[in-house]
Amino acid sequence: MKKILIISFLIISNKAEAYIGLGPLIPIIGSSIAFLWGLIIIVIGLFSYPLIKFYKFIKNKKKSNSDFENKNEIKDK
Repeated sequence: MKKILIISFLIISNKAEAYIGLGPLIPIIGSSIAFLWGLIIIVIGLFSYPLIKFYKFIKNKKKSNSDFENKNEIKDK
């Protein structure tokens, strides 16, 4: 019985004209924008994190050198 209904449906409805419209396009565009924004944030993070760490290292090194020099000056006096 099911086979007869499926075969008759396929024979009767051999032509389908449909308009999809913008409905599915809007979520695809939104998802693409969110994905690209996340990708940009990841790339910025990958490049900026080592630079920030290097800057802090240099800053701490200069601070420790100046502290060391100040201690030596105090000892020399």
